[in-house]
Amino acid sequence: MQKETLKVYGMKCVACDEIIQDSLTAVEGVASVKADYKTGSVKLEFDPEKTNLQALKAIIETDEFSMTEIKSEQEKVEELSLWQVILQFIKSLKG
Repeated sequence: MQKETLKVYGMKCVACDEIIQDSLTAVEGVASVKADYKTGSVKLEFDPEKTNLQALKAIIETDEFSMTEIKSEQEKVEELSLWQVILQFIKSLKG
């Protein structure tokens, strides 16, 4: 199972949570969905062999919401490490 958290814009009430949850739980391979308009987030758990993140995002956008992925802590660490390597390389060119 793959777990993802999305930042969703445009959710204003419990009905918005229900629209997203109903739309996504109808998809084969989706194990769980928790939408929260107060935090503007949607937590997903799904089987990547039956569906994928792009398809699930498209469903949310069809419901006229927009979103971004929230990076996991591991992704943030990897991105920071990459930028540190780039910065060290630039510094080595100067010196």
